[in-house]
Amino acid sequence: MKHFSLSRIREVFPEFNKRPITENDFWRACKRFRIIVKQLPLSVDGYCERRRGRYYILINSRLTGYKWLHTALHEFCHFLFDAPDQNENYVFYRRPYDRDSIRDGMKRTVEARERFADAFALIAMLPMPELERLAHEDLTENHELLRLCQERIKVRADYGL
Repeated sequence: MKHFSLSRIREVFPEFNKRPITENDFWRACKRFRIIVKQLPLSVDGYCERRRGRYYILINSRLTGYKWLHTALHEFCHFLFDAPDQNENYVFYRRPYDRDSIRDGMKRTVEARERFADAFALIAMLPMPELERLAHEDLTENHELLRLCQERIKVRADYGL
């Protein structure tokens, strides 16, 4: 995994943690890096891969709204920080662990990478000014946004962003 760098993120998303990163921002970033984005019926929410020298982000076509954007940004984070520099093929996606087939250290590394990609997506979607604004609103009827805000508060505590 490449070393996390806020400056690297801000090269792509200059307003990261200042204003929400939108779906349009995601599409512009993908175009800039020539990432092919496909929406397909998948058994996972999404994954990032490099195949024959091209980068792909695949997103489950059943996702919409916050879940779609979270998945898109999560996978973009894998592109930014996890993609190997070599011309080798790779695939990044979450899957259940087979306790007998994965070493504990590797499992912790994979889990840390996934937590970081989730944190990246949450910070992008709910930067601090937006989270502070939403703190004054009644979100009891919007369960998904309320859940995202709660997760974002945990990210603030874990990463300080």
